[in-house]
Formats: sequence, C-alpha cells, structure tokens
Amino acid sequence: MPRTSLLAFSCALVFLLTGCAAAPNVSSALPAPVDAPENASSAVLTATFFSCGDADSTLIQAGGYTVLIDTATNKEGKNVVRRMQELGVSTVDLLIISHAHKDHIGGADLVLEAFDVREVLIGPLEIESKQVDQFEEALSQKGLAARVPYAGETLSLGEMQIEIIGPVRSAYEDENDLSLVFRLTWGETAFLFPGDAEKPALGDLLLSGANLRADVLKVPHHGKGEDNSTLFFQAVAPAVAVVPCQRGTEDHLPDQTRVVAPLERLGAQVLVTHDGEIRVQSDGRTVTAFQ
Repeated sequence: MPRTSLLAFSCALVFLLTGCAAAPNVSSALPAPVDAPENASSAVLTATFFSCGDADSTLIQAGGYTVLIDTATNKEGKNVVRRMQELGVSTVDLLIISHAHKDHIGGADLVLEAFDVREVLIGPLEIESKQVDQFEEALSQKGLAARVPYAGETLSLGEMQIEIIGPVRSAYEDENDLSLVFRLTWGETAFLFPGDAEKPALGDLLLSGANLRADVLKVPHHGKGEDNSTLFFQAVAPAVAVVPCQRGTEDHLPDQTRVVAPLERLGAQVLVTHDGEIRVQSDGRTVTAFQ
C-alpha cells in the first residue's frame, strides 16, 4: 500500500476507535481589542503563569489582546484578579476554562465581576458544584454565555492563533480527560495547554495526528506522572515546561521520575509556580522565561 494511502487508513482507524465526530477546520476572528495593557508590545507575547498554589491560571498578553486561561480556586482567584489589575488589564478578550474543576474555574466569577470579558470558552465537562453555579450566575449577570469549542476549531486574535486539538473523544472515564486542549501560536513559536489531561487523553492526542510541537508546555495535571508522559513530552519537545503545582504535598508533585527528569533530558527548562510567578516572553522566533 502506498505511504499516503497507509497514512489515510491509519487516521481513519484512529477516528473509528476514538468514536469522535469529524469537525470541519474552522477559523474565527475575535473583535479588535478595546484597549491594550500599558506594558504590551505588538511584537512581543507575554505569558504570565500565576503562582496560585495547586491551581492553574495563565494570562496571555499579545498584540493588544488579553487571554486568560483558567482562574485558579475562588480563594486564589482574588490574587489572580489583583495581579491582572497590577499588570494593567481592564479587558479580557477571551476567557478559557479548560474544565470545570474548582482549581480551574473557582475564580471565574471574580474575573467576570472585575473585568470586561468579551468571550468565554469552556471544556465539555459538565458537573454540579458551587463554583460552577457561581460562574454561571456571573455569566448571566454580564449577559454572556460560555461556548464549548471542538477539536479542529481555530480562533484568531490579531496575529495570535489558538487551535483547539482536544479532547479527542466525547467521553472518558476520568473527568480530567475532558480538559480542553489547545495550541497557541505567536509567529514561529507555540505554547501548548493540555489542561489536566491524563494517560487516556494524552494517548489519544499522540494518535490524533495533531501538531503537539511547542516551545512552551503547561505541564498537564499539575506535574502528575503518567505511563505515557515521556512519549508525550517527546512529541512536544518544549524549551520551557511550566508546572502549576504546590510542592510538599502528599502527592509529591511534580513527579521527579516521570515528569521532571524526562523533560530535563529533552533539554527543557522546568519551572514550578510554587517557586514564584513565571513570565515567558516570545518575540515570535524565540522564547525566554523569567521567575
């Protein structure tokens, strides 16, 4: 069988096994930003990974646009809001909630109350919790609705592109595997955000044919190791790996054997948010990390 036919057959087989519905490759452009942060440069993207315990929250500022990825817990969300205000943010052009667990959605109501949020995306996980109720109430008060994107969708924010690549399947046994996974590109550089994806979701991403290569990786699931973590890290091959976790807990995160060591063998600079806020800047060609 010719190589091209074999590749097509393999992709079709993966599609049938995962049971996901095919979606067209769609690109949509968000409206022009209302205002730009004072420290923003049209040529530089700045990603700020907030230090918020064992929770996730990352601020992206580029080309006058502001994107917030996850909002930590409700308690830590207060610090996220404060830091965003200190960084000159007044408008959030895009709020992305990877999934509805409290360490990702907990501060979303505070963000919605404090800033002019223009669009909201959320992963497909549906659960009932106080944090979800607070989020939905805050959305209603702002006249907004959260939208669930699908794998293959692309959003444009000026020169910044966000490609949704997961979850690959519509159902998983573990809730974390329904995390929204996306790849953000700025010039020739890329950032990969896999939420709290665990072994099954990581395996599906590896089989999906999606481009996982990224200069910066937000390490999945707070640095918890999986049997296929090394394969996933090899596919991403990051120069910088950021682990949002709290050291000294009973989980002993980040996992030194299955996360930190494989990343360092690949030459990645491994940084942990417990040690302080992390800022990564991209000029479109190279990335530089500061802590």
